[in-house]
Amino acid sequence: MTLKSTETLTLNDIKQRKESKRLLADGRYLLSGTPRSGGIASVYRALDTQEERYVALKVFRPIHDPDPVVAESFRRETQALSDLKHPNIVQIFNSGFDAETHEHYIAMEWVDRDLENRLSAARFDDWDSFFAMIGRPVLEALTHAHAHRTIHRDIKPSNILLS
Repeated sequence: MTLKSTETLTLNDIKQRKESKRLLADGRYLLSGTPRSGGIASVYRALDTQEERYVALKVFRPIHDPDPVVAESFRRETQALSDLKHPNIVQIFNSGFDAETHEHYIAMEWVDRDLENRLSAARFDDWDSFFAMIGRPVLEALTHAHAHRTIHRDIKPSNILLS
């Protein structure tokens, strides 16, 4: 499809032109690439077209019929992220439900690397350097979360984000 300079580009046109990309939340988020997938959700790097920034967009599996597991997981995660304001915990920007795709989503700050990637690239010189760079910030984040009665339940290198 080619547009002339006088034609208007619609969201539907964008959807048709971008086979590997898709829009979510009334066109606000442009998802592309391969997501990191888990049990009930996938995390995409997405462009927030309103704020003009990249975000991590967690998209829960579609629910056409009421699914109490997905709905409760979405509610709990949204509540926990909204309650936890700490420099070592990702910040939530937005959340909602896309009526067209039947998907709950959470938009959070985008962080490029995780501990798993960092460890595969190079080892730390010693325990003190690891603790200063990784250990202390993780412990501070977990202490803050636990003080607010939130437990992560899936702490592993791929879930520890590094900025």
